[in-house]
Amino acid sequence: MPESKVLNALTFPFLVSSAFGDPFSTDFTAYMNNPQSEGMSLGVPVPDIRWGLCATKGAWHGFHIDSDGYGTFIDVKTGRKRWIVARPWKKGMAGLRDFASINMFMNNSYSPDKPGESLWVLEAIILEPGTRL
Repeated sequence: MPESKVLNALTFPFLVSSAFGDPFSTDFTAYMNNPQSEGMSLGVPVPDIRWGLCATKGAWHGFHIDSDGYGTFIDVKTGRKRWIVARPWKKGMAGLRDFASINMFMNNSYSPDKPGESLWVLEAIILEPGTRL
């Protein structure tokens, strides 16, 4: 079987998507409680908080944190997606504080392209079409 090219496109803004997600979504609330959003006459910047991804087999990107209080959710439409979640070795609030510290990511053991098993526990799930995470 010939090798195929890999596509990993990470930002397709949903220009007409709703700003409201599921009941567990916090991104709209986070935006509205951000001091920088006060006085915004244009409303919620939906394209900045709702976007799609497209990737072919073999595509990947390094470790990162989806931050700013914007909840990440994945709706798999076709194919499969392997999603890996990292959690600190420490339990409870001590572990969560580690993720909030720049020292976690300035550590010589950290690389966005390597697992970093000494820093955290990795858990993976395979998402099938119709799955929302």
